[in-house]
Amino acid sequence: MTNLDDISFHGRNGQPYKELAYLIAMVYNIVNHKLEVLLRKHGISLPKFNILMILKRHGGEQGMSQKAISDGLIISDGNITGILDRMEKENLLMRVQHPKDRRVNLVRITPKGSQLLVEVMPKYEKILETDVGKITSVQQKTIMPIFYKWAKQLT
Repeated sequence: MTNLDDISFHGRNGQPYKELAYLIAMVYNIVNHKLEVLLRKHGISLPKFNILMILKRHGGEQGMSQKAISDGLIISDGNITGILDRMEKENLLMRVQHPKDRRVNLVRITPKGSQLLVEVMPKYEKILETDVGKITSVQQKTIMPIFYKWAKQLT
């Protein structure tokens, strides 16, 4: 494990934003790596897992358009087409034509995709709970409004 004291910027030269950016990236990478290791054991990537979660939570019976899925992820429309193609071949999701608009396909999670979520979700959530739980719930509640405000300013 890296010693943060050896690599930290410590706000040198009046630029604490560099240290903050680095620490955010470091925390993200640590947690993301743990999640990727877990998902790899189940034969799925993090982007595919995120698509399944979006479909399960927001797709309902009808499903979602590819655009709506893309908007919920941090990937381009072009990248999502390839991912959805592979997921359809793996029988994790299916595409059906929109009943009122032939130009739109709706994407739905399959029983196999739902079952994968049932198997993986408790372990996935445990990693998040453990890692985010390293800071107190009071600290979490303090940080969240700051990050929401920051994200809103960036989008």
